[in-house]
Amino acid sequence: MGTDNRHVIRSASLVGRCTAVSRLLGLVRMVLMGAMFGTSAVHSAFIIAFRIPNLFRRLFGEGALSAAFVPLFVEAIEKDGRSGTWKLATAVLTLLGVLLAGIVVVVTGALSVI
Repeated sequence: MGTDNRHVIRSASLVGRCTAVSRLLGLVRMVLMGAMFGTSAVHSAFIIAFRIPNLFRRLFGEGALSAAFVPLFVEAIEKDGRSGTWKLATAVLTLLGVLLAGIVVVVTGALSVI
């Protein structure tokens, strides 16, 4: 097995371990919230308030964006080197930031009218 393969395996293992820790901490959070708030209106409001941000995290952080971006990023490393790769990453992150900021402004404006 080559050095590059070991590096990829080590990196994938790190991501897997961090994901497992994140899921366990999420479980602990939910158990503690259930113990503190039960089925109260406050707990329901918290769950509803975080439904939209969690949707965007799933779409942009764990879903389609990462599935599309990683192959392009690897291809850019091979074709354009590091400088071209970071230009691509900066452009994607800037576009994503502007898009999400726009969504936040629209949703906040819509909620303030209600």
